[in-house]
Amino acid sequence: MNEEEQQQQQQINPFGFNPMIQTPMPELPNQDFFKFRIDNADILLDLEHHLKGEVLITTPDGKQKYEKKYEPLANEDGISLIISTIYACGINKNVLLGCLTHDEIYIRCKQLWIEMAKIFAIGYRRYGIRRDLRGKLIKIVVWQVHSGLSRSESGKEATQLSTATQRVEHTLTENKPQQSSVFNPFGAFQKK
Repeated sequence: MNEEEQQQQQQINPFGFNPMIQTPMPELPNQDFFKFRIDNADILLDLEHHLKGEVLITTPDGKQKYEKKYEPLANEDGISLIISTIYACGINKNVLLGCLTHDEIYIRCKQLWIEMAKIFAIGYRRYGIRRDLRGKLIKIVVWQVHSGLSRSESGKEATQLSTATQRVEHTLTENKPQQSSVFNPFGAFQKK
């Protein structure tokens, strides 16, 4: 390149970036990323084992398994009730992708607190819940539901997933091989 061409190139592209060179793109999130954001089965599974008094340990051969370490906080009926309540009220796709206000979240958690208190006060024997653990279990339920509801506050989770999806789609279309045309005469020279 002679000096005049270099000056023209510098005026067009003052930072020396060559638009013909493909820059490496960060790895795109795959479908598992989106599933992971919405599928909270692992949260419910961990909580279920916590209620059963089990903790995850690694065995000498490197495998992981749950082992009973303390007394369960409820019997099978009680654990089923707690897990199903948390799933129905706070940790499922409909809730996570919703659009709740701060006040709606507060009202739902307050109503849930009252309902769980009634259930545990009346049916504590049926659900195998010790009297001194009722408050702890109510907190576990309400706090888990609150966490799920908070993800949907003002549509945050849905907006973040939508934005991530749009970025992936934009990047995928941007990375498609360009063809030469009247509107893009340099398409034939780009890396494919």
